[in-house]
Amino acid sequence: MSGVPKADWVVGVDIGGTNLNVGVVPLAGGLPITFRTEPTEPQRGAKTFQPINTNGSQRGGRPIVCYLPSRIGPAKVLEGPDLNPVVTDDFLLIPNPKTCDPGRTYQVKFQAKRVK
Repeated sequence: MSGVPKADWVVGVDIGGTNLNVGVVPLAGGLPITFRTEPTEPQRGAKTFQPINTNGSQRGGRPIVCYLPSRIGPAKVLEGPDLNPVVTDDFLLIPNPKTCDPGRTYQVKFQAKRVK
């Protein structure tokens, strides 16, 4: 990506009670390179991650996926290892937790170097 400095990156995924936030910032500090937020609308409380309909192709239970803005090398998970995140060279995958604790902030942070 043109104009993006080489740096160590921290990618944060915050699955909150009202929003899903994803941000990529340089480890050294500074403004986010990218940030996106989407409402999660968890109107089902503890059943938020459970499928609504288990019949047919909409069975639910799909993982949460975030594509990264550039390729990265090996990553070290800093927060959220209990969510069993899978960090690859170009995306982050979090298996569906199945149950939701409305009082918890679901967050994964990791550190990795950008590669060309």
